[in-house]
Amino acid sequence: MTDEVEIVDDDPRWPQRFALESARVRQILTEPLLEIEHHGSTAVPGLAAKPVIDMLVAVDSMARAARYAAVLIEFGYEAVDARYRELWPERIVLIRRERGVRVCHVHRSLAGVHDGDRHAYMTAKGEFIERVTAMAIREP
Repeated sequence: MTDEVEIVDDDPRWPQRFALESARVRQILTEPLLEIEHHGSTAVPGLAAKPVIDMLVAVDSMARAARYAAVLIEFGYEAVDARYRELWPERIVLIRRERGVRVCHVHRSLAGVHDGDRHAYMTAKGEFIERVTAMAIREP
């Protein structure tokens, strides 16, 4: 299985791939009204990106996120490396592969943790960005 990072030109099919992936998640979880957002580089029209669809699934608790993750894993999704739990304690991240290549990341939404408290959300988001930036600076 490959996890190489590849940046490709914008693909106008990315929104359609997101729609298919989010429909798959809704069907597996039997939650047709589940809030799922397309985020990351593939959500930005015209932007070159890794050809992996990133989705945020909004939930009201980590317990629900864990239950959803367990069901998705039964249907072929995989948990990511445990070190990401240290980076994103407010998320459970899963991946889906086709022919050994990542095609989708499913994240638990940070916004769901803060119940509409914009200040708490922005603070948490800022802390996350600072952690990731510091890690990127340290790596060769």
